[in-house]
Amino acid sequence: MKAIILEDEKHQQELLQDMLYQHFKHIEYVGNAGDIDSGITLINRTKPDLVFLDVILGENTCFELLDRLKKRDFDIIFTTSFEKYAVKAFRLAAIDYLLKPIDIEELKTAILKLNKKAGFDDIGFLMKNMQSLNENLDSARIALPTQMGFVIVLINEIIRCESDNNYTTFFLKNGRKILVSKTLKACENILKDFSFLRVHNTSLINLNYVKEYLKEDGGTVIMEGGFKVNISRRRKDEFLRLFSNIKL
Repeated sequence: MKAIILEDEKHQQELLQDMLYQHFKHIEYVGNAGDIDSGITLINRTKPDLVFLDVILGENTCFELLDRLKKRDFDIIFTTSFEKYAVKAFRLAAIDYLLKPIDIEELKTAILKLNKKAGFDDIGFLMKNMQSLNENLDSARIALPTQMGFVIVLINEIIRCESDNNYTTFFLKNGRKILVSKTLKACENILKDFSFLRVHNTSLINLNYVKEYLKEDGGTVIMEGGFKVNISRRRKDEFLRLFSNIKL
């Protein structure tokens, strides 16, 4: 069985690769990629039997990769940083998944129960389930990759995210700041279904923590904790439309 890993976090890719080498001699690891274009190229070149597929690849989702493939004749084990929220959705869709950081026993279980019948219909069902589970925000958690490893936080504890080129700083309700090696666009793709809105090229905010809106300088919001965040002119209308529907 030939396998590839599509994962944009190098330490996660290396962890999974080492597990395959050490515990699954029958699986031939043939390569890895960290974005959609190189992932598609790798799939077409190696023709794998099994793909370990990160839900978020760079600034895109893995479902965009699957949409671009002309056919899929390999099994998929998804990997995800979400806890509870996405886990339940994956189970309902009967698709194998691994929750980061990957546990060897869970990896063994996932490989044992590979479901060769999972197809595009199941993937579409998965996305519907993920969207329908937004009400579980109180228990939804996410693993934020850092230089030292990762930090697991409740999504509803995140007030805002601020871009710093290829890095993003997460500002939490308890005052903590966490710098992650992800672009703001990638963070937006992960959080947009949780009442987060990109209001500026450098700012992603949690609408549930907006305390005040000021018309000055094109638009400014005051977040919980006293943060002031500018709203770009091209995003102002979308903000006002969504903000009017938020129950504060």
